Amino acid sequence: MCTIVTCYFQIKSKQPVETYLLWMQYMLEKQCPMVIFCDKESYPIIQAQRPYHTKIIVMTMTEFHSYRYIEAYRSNYEIDHERYHSPELYMIWAEKVHFVKRAIEMNPFQSDRFLWVDIGCFREPSDLQWPKRRIPEKVLTLLVTPFTEEELQCTRETLPSFLTTNRIGATIFGGGKDALLRYHELYYEMVEYFIQTGRFIGKDQSILNSVYLLNPTFFELVEPGPCKDPWFYLQDYLS
Repeated sequence: MCTIVTCYFQIKSKQPVETYLLWMQYMLEKQCPMVIFCDKESYPIIQAQRPYHTKIIVMTMTEFHSYRYIEAYRSNYEIDHERYHSPELYMIWAEKVHFVKRAIEMNPFQSDRFLWVDIGCFREPSDLQWPKRRIPEKVLTLLVTPFTEEELQCTRETLPSFLTTNRIGATIFGGGKDALLRYHELYYEMVEYFIQTGRFIGKDQSILNSVYLLNPTFFELVEPGPCKDPWFYLQDYLS
């Protein structure tokens, strides 16, 4: 059985609150068990929509594992060309992997597979019985744009920055418990390496791309097929 892991924290967003709450509704109506992390302001909203098969953990962002990097995030924000981002958004992106780790450790539904899903990624009503496809043991993720041959041949010292380049999407990812726990270690080791070498850590996809390039056999990449938006292709793939 698969447990979906997600979160919602009320921070400044490029989308109106009403729009995001509607997208959340499409996600929360899925009948798969969920572990949801949120702030106290969001708890009543989530509780009202998820009265079943749900474990809700209320916390503040200062309790995040990634809060230890707050000064780096603030510094990175000063050079981020995408001004609708924020240090708080960077932290939420970076915390996804840790949220999954915590869900695995709690495992309230005795699952052997876990799937991170951004709470706002379903933009219209869809099948309530999702996901249907079996989640692999390896870390499943989406290859939105193929890596170049040069990128695939890189070493730790020659990792591309990926600051303005998209490769792997982080909207949905999942796998078996052991693989995801190891991914947690690799992810934060890469964050530390980025900080040590003066790289931009605000974009979680850059971290994920780099972890993949140095550990390709650890992942199961899915390339988009025909769909409305390649960034959301795993919704179709897992149906």
